[in-house]
Amino acid sequence: MIAHIASKRIPIVQAYTRTTERLILALLLIRLLKGLSELLTYPGFPALGAAVTLVYYLATYMVTAALIWREREHLADFYIGRVAVILFVAGKPLILLAVALSLTPFLGLGDVMPFMMLTPISIGLSWKLWRDKRAVLTDRPGLPRWMLLGLSAGSVLGALTGYLILLQSGRSSQLMSLPLVILLPLIQLTNAATYEEPFFRGFLWGLLSQRGWRTGTIWLFQAAVFWLSHIVYIVHFPISFWVIVPLMGLALGLIAWRAQDIAPAMLAHGLIDSLPQLITGNW
Repeated sequence: MIAHIASKRIPIVQAYTRTTERLILALLLIRLLKGLSELLTYPGFPALGAAVTLVYYLATYMVTAALIWREREHLADFYIGRVAVILFVAGKPLILLAVALSLTPFLGLGDVMPFMMLTPISIGLSWKLWRDKRAVLTDRPGLPRWMLLGLSAGSVLGALTGYLILLQSGRSSQLMSLPLVILLPLIQLTNAATYEEPFFRGFLWGLLSQRGWRTGTIWLFQAAVFWLSHIVYIVHFPISFWVIVPLMGLALGLIAWRAQDIAPAMLAHGLIDSLPQLITGNW
């Protein structure tokens, strides 16, 4: 009888693992399709491109939230700690609050819509994780030091990206208002940093590690996939495609790898995306 019960449990564990793997592969497919669709729709079909981006935001956030919930007992295996989860769930409602308080007049309805649609999911996930005693949310030792490193790396790469864009476009640097200087980094921290870091440096990294890949190989592979997923830059920002994006993938991967937590990489990613906007005035 005991042997019979044990034999019934094995498929349940395997099914759980297969579901997680399928969700991670779904994130990979969604990201690659988004990059390809951007290449096909830019610049002749802006409305279609905006629709694809919205679908990408919604699908990626929902699948990532599902993965965080499914793997809540061992998120550390995917370099996802408490700070990373807080950044993931808190950003959407905070930006929506800023919009409600009229602090973000530079955001249009198309910019705000993902925040409106995803805030209930972020609040729901927060509530479920807080209530569930099986959820294990911890931070790696030395995380504050790595957060400072992420801040420094993001500032350097972000400034470099901004000035390379100015060099490529022939434009001059623009002065930005104080609200933009404060809010743009926060917005970008809830944008690509939220959608890409949990996947590339979190779940994809953890899945490949569980499959027995060497860490150095994972580091190079995630950077290569990250690079290819931004193929649209080859059209309008070739310097970014050939220099900045590969460097980003390697740097963010190295930060997450050494910190064993994606939170510093999320912070760096937000700065890398926002500082060029502040430098070029193109937001």
